Amino acid sequence: MANRSYIYFKNGDETRVLAEGIYSIPYFWQLFWNEEDLQAAIDLWKKVEELEKEDKEKAEEFYQEQNMGVTLSIEKFQQNARHNRSFLEQHAPQVLQLYDDFVRYIIANVKEDDTLGFDVLEIVSMDELPIASDKLLKISVLFSKINQKI
Repeated sequence: MANRSYIYFKNGDETRVLAEGIYSIPYFWQLFWNEEDLQAAIDLWKKVEELEKEDKEKAEEFYQEQNMGVTLSIEKFQQNARHNRSFLEQHAPQVLQLYDDFVRYIIANVKEDDTLGFDVLEIVSMDELPIASDKLLKISVLFSKINQKI
């Protein structure tokens, strides 16, 4: 069984998976969130890790109750997607059409009151949490710094 990452819509109790990555977190997805969005998810992952040391049942309960992925409003997703598109314009213009198509695919599937989520915990769990979260944060910060220069 492969470790997977998922991009999904969440609306109340309904979850609709849009795409998945196998043994990876696709780079496009990382352009859709920023450091603050990622840090909120990392804080939850650390909390579960701490709870597991104390009480595995409590940790499992917390895990089931919380949305453990990176979550964004649709507006925030659109804002980040537009803002970070400049990174691709500058450094990978050959993938702009694919990126734009993927953004349109996401927008075309939005329903009222949806939030967009990225379940990357299986991928993060392939490494130690501090190492994996540091890598993701560094990538997010790098995108931000590059975009400030563009």
